[in-house]
Amino acid sequence: MPAVYEILEHCKKENFQSYDLFDALDSPIAKFINNPLLNRIFLQLLSKAPFNARALLGIKKTDNPKILSDILSTLCNLKKAGITQDIINEKEIIEKLLKLKSKNSDYCSWGVPFKFVSRNGTIEKETPNSITTYYALSSLMDYYEMSKDEEILSFVYKNTGYFYDEAGYITSGKNLYFCYYKNNERPIHNSNMLVSSLLGRIGKIKNDSNLMDLSYKGMSYSCSKQNDDGSWYYGELPDLKWIDNFHTAYILEALFNYKKGTGVTEFDSYFKKGYDYYITNFFTESLIPKYYNNSLYPIDAQTIGESLQLLSMAGGKEDRTGALISGLIELAFNDFYNKGHFYFRQNKGFKNKLSYLRWSTTPILLAFSYYLSAGGNE
Repeated sequence: MPAVYEILEHCKKENFQSYDLFDALDSPIAKFINNPLLNRIFLQLLSKAPFNARALLGIKKTDNPKILSDILSTLCNLKKAGITQDIINEKEIIEKLLKLKSKNSDYCSWGVPFKFVSRNGTIEKETPNSITTYYALSSLMDYYEMSKDEEILSFVYKNTGYFYDEAGYITSGKNLYFCYYKNNERPIHNSNMLVSSLLGRIGKIKNDSNLMDLSYKGMSYSCSKQNDDGSWYYGELPDLKWIDNFHTAYILEALFNYKKGTGVTEFDSYFKKGYDYYITNFFTESLIPKYYNNSLYPIDAQTIGESLQLLSMAGGKEDRTGALISGLIELAFNDFYNKGHFYFRQNKGFKNKLSYLRWSTTPILLAFSYYLSAGGNE
């Protein structure tokens, strides 16, 4: 358990702030690059660099809602596991999280604290998105279920409107999928299913048939797109046709939480088929998590964390799942851990020892808290 306390101490010492993998456009230099393609190249070059040039480029550490969401859910899981700590107070994290809400939304929703360019286009700083908002509201639901604070539940319930009223959804036959951003109609399965699972969780508690219906149709859409072998592509458009570890784990986590939150068992066969594919295709014989279904590298801290989280939540402690859990914990703490934080990534030829709270440290911390709350040994 000392490692958990050490990680929490490290996060607090950093004031929960961090450089980010994709924060290159926060550099003053980026103001002179007015071409989206060049912006994207600049961002990718910095994200792949094995050294941290951010201070030299004028980039500062930022507050990120995902970091705070991970920590809040971690604290709730630790209490569930009967583990006490006086390092970080849950209400302190909630206060910080609410201060980071986007100024560009009618709802309490969240985005990333820097401008970002990807194949989805250019996204301005603090533009709310469904995945970041999902994590924030989900962590607040974790706090509600631990504390039974009805004000928190009412707050979350009120702001579910972001998903269906502001970001919106696209109807597809009898089903639908939730948009990643407002006016972005590209179907992306992990974000759609995570949002659907959250709406189902809240809809069940609030006895809201509209939320239950939306969540069911969202789950139905993505389940209908499962590949014959049990896998899912990241998304449905031609440039989104890849299969990777942690996005697949998000999908399976969403299915698990949907059933847990709603009691609906209709999608069990999709989960089983996907879970079997996951544990068969995303790990080497030596229990190392692969980044893609057909490629090992990079060995990635976020992938380690999400793999551990999914297996701790949904798997057992016997046979291959138990061996994978043990292997992931050993890999994380023996090869990636250093005095309260985790290294980012092991590439084929070198280890990237940069530490990003959002991409390496808090995902593994959160995953380990799920392991502990499921009865894992220290």
